[in-house]
Amino acid sequence: DDDCDGEVDEADELPPPPAGRCRTTPGTPCEGTTMVCATRGNPPVTTWYCDYSAAVEFDPSVPNGIALDEALCDGEDGDCDGVADDPFADLGQECDNGALGVCRDVGVRVCDPADPSRTVCDLSALPDPSSPGPETCNGLDDDCDGVVDNASGPGRVVDDMVHIASGGLDFYIYRYEASRPDASASGEGTASARACSRAGVRPWSSVTWAAAQAACAAAGKRLCTAAEWQAACAGAAGSRYPYGDTFDAAACNAEPFDGIPGGADDDVALPTGDPALAACVSADGVYDLSGNLKEWTDDIRGTTGPPDDTDIAVLRGGAYDTPAAGATCAFDLSRLPVDAVLETVGFRCCSDAPP
Repeated sequence: DDDCDGEVDEADELPPPPAGRCRTTPGTPCEGTTMVCATRGNPPVTTWYCDYSAAVEFDPSVPNGIALDEALCDGEDGDCDGVADDPFADLGQECDNGALGVCRDVGVRVCDPADPSRTVCDLSALPDPSSPGPETCNGLDDDCDGVVDNASGPGRVVDDMVHIASGGLDFYIYRYEASRPDASASGEGTASARACSRAGVRPWSSVTWAAAQAACAAAGKRLCTAAEWQAACAGAAGSRYPYGDTFDAAACNAEPFDGIPGGADDDVALPTGDPALAACVSADGVYDLSGNLKEWTDDIRGTTGPPDDTDIAVLRGGAYDTPAAGATCAFDLSRLPVDAVLETVGFRCCSDAPP
């Protein structure tokens, strides 16, 4: 009651509020702001103030009462410039937990609910990361060491291979036809970093001899020799087919086998070690050495001649469209230039050392 008349702040006696002092930007927390006579600050000062909403960052030292720069990360446009939280440039950006491989969790930067002066990485969205585990041939960094499908060292992929020791030979061969790291039961995948030996996935087809050799080498292996391939197929008993001496149309995926039951005979490639072909296994436990896909070997038999002189390699085992005579362990008349790419051609890998 500055004039000691018993009335406080009579409206008709107060000096009028200054015009245009408040920021009233449409679409911001300042929109519609009016002035109010109040006592604020430290020390307290009674005067006209812009009556901003709580979303506005107030600074009494500034003429219009608005902080020159936002200091709070709160989802509000605290300085009424049309942009919320503009000092926090990393808001909404991708972030992670700093881990590698399947252990890496990806999130987005948000305002820190415990400290509005900064942002934090919100990792709450699914999927959650995995814990480190043994490395498998799947195109992922399972042990979280920064290396995908390790080919060497104590954390390497242990490929599913069979030890063959007969006829003076001592080697290891893929239990299954080679597949891509990201292969599944429904698709071959596209990854080509290395070859895998896995059950229940589509085998790697339409591959050149050089690409097959490189995929084996990347896994620390190589293409099989002619002698190795036949030894794995025929076994110590020297069988005509991997499962015995007599052709069985239901044993392996050769031409007589119906790859899609029902209707007409369908000649298609099937997943490695398919349960429908449980009998298509050698005495040593190697699958699909007869039918499904023909397999490149390192057996080179001449060239195509001038002008290219491209090497010609032997393919073994026959494919899903191969008749019984061409699906034997000994048949070696299936040959192609090494740059050929056919849907019926795949491969598997061998090595001198255990996986």
